[in-house]
Parts: sequence; structure tokens; C-alpha cells
Amino acid sequence: MKTIRISSGKTETSDGRTEYSYVARAGSSLYKLLETDSDVEVSAMGRTAVSNAVKAVVHASQIASQHGRIITADKFAYRNTKLTGMNGEELDAVITTFVVHLI
Repeated sequence: MKTIRISSGKTETSDGRTEYSYVARAGSSLYKLLETDSDVEVSAMGRTAVSNAVKAVVHASQIASQHGRIITADKFAYRNTKLTGMNGEELDAVITTFVVHLI
């Protein structure tokens, strides 16, 4: 399963591409990933990024409907992780994840 990471300013796909956003491009990227792998994990950290992730799924869904297909989502979860801060300190972080499917 491929992963797309959505932030408040850029989208990173598991194939190494970075796109500066936003929502329409992120949605288009998500739809393209779904065409090659019908299950894609979406991950986002922070309220703006999570909002952008939801909007990207809505945009991808609009593209899918133009092709007679639909997008569903499940496996909604929070994942705890550690990040390194700018001063080298370890910080707790929560990532929101869910899986989208192209049907």
C-alpha cells in the first residue's frame, strides 16, 4: 500500500515526489496513486494538514466520479510518534491516518 503525507504546505508521495500545494494538486496526486494502487494510506499531522487531507480526498472523489468510480475511506486512527525538534529535543507528536480506496 502506498502512502501520501499531507501537510499544511506540501504533499509527499511514497514514490518520492513532493508537490507544493495545494488541495487540488494533492487530490489529483491522490487519485493518480489510487489508479495504480487501489488502497492508499493518507497521513497528516496538525489541524491544517488534517483539514487539507480531507479536502484532498473530496477533490479526488470528484475526479473519481467523473470516471464513474467512487472513493471510500476506513481505518481511521491516531498514531503516536516522536519527532526531533529544532534544538535536538525529542517531541511527542500525533499523526492522523486513514486508508482510502478506489472502487
